[in-house]
Amino acid sequence: YNYGLDEDKFSMDVFNFPSIDSFITAMETKDQVPYWATFNRDEYRSDTKNLKKVVTYDLKITEYGYNKYLVLPEVLPAGFYLAEVKVKDSFRQVFFQVSDIVVYTSITKTETLVWVNDLASKGPIAKAKVEVVGKDISKLTSEDGVATFDSSQAFDIEGKAGIRDWTKSYIKISDGNRYSISPLEISNYWNSYQVESENFWYYFYSDRTLYKPDDKVNFWGFLEGRKGGAIDSDLTVELSGYSYFDYSLEAMPIATAPVTKQDGGTFMGLLNLEKRP
Repeated sequence: YNYGLDEDKFSMDVFNFPSIDSFITAMETKDQVPYWATFNRDEYRSDTKNLKKVVTYDLKITEYGYNKYLVLPEVLPAGFYLAEVKVKDSFRQVFFQVSDIVVYTSITKTETLVWVNDLASKGPIAKAKVEVVGKDISKLTSEDGVATFDSSQAFDIEGKAGIRDWTKSYIKISDGNRYSISPLEISNYWNSYQVESENFWYYFYSDRTLYKPDDKVNFWGFLEGRKGGAIDSDLTVELSGYSYFDYSLEAMPIATAPVTKQDGGTFMGLLNLEKRP
């Protein structure tokens, strides 16, 4: 919504894409505009000359909370659409789909889950085809409507380590002659700012939550690699304070204690605190 406009009604043209693939191509073309180029993305205009205009609406603004919307007055047939609103020198476009197929997606660094359900039957869709657009990767959903696949192969997550940007991929779902598209926005920040502790399963417990400056801290814990590797080397436990930093702004330890891991990945030890001003 443009706050500089004081119109009572907005004219909206709705165009229909001839196929799901042409719909995907149009969205991927817009995705080529970088996320940080906000003005360019807002002003981007998808070509409509080869699309069929199916309806034109004159819509009033609907307010909900602090937001303002343009709401279509009817349910359109299943398909893939582009809505365009033009007012004076301003315009906006939005891609949308109408489908009875509803999709839940969850992506992690290792695995992606897709859960496909039917709004009409209110149940899962078995044997629906789930495809990663642009990749030779497809799966059929189980009886529960679930399909999973390797995230690194589907989205090249590991290959994009260090790239501080967002990328978008698309999941295509088909069930007979019914289709749906699920966009996935993938942040590569998890590789740029990966913390080493994420590679381990670990627990750490101390005997108390409050200590005097010259107390002894008894502790025990568990440490094991997430990829199934046992930690053979000896460990060092460090206690750091919020106000102790070196010239590189790295935390300086207040107390340290070497520990040796026991069978099963457990360890225990003792930290001797020193009086601090």
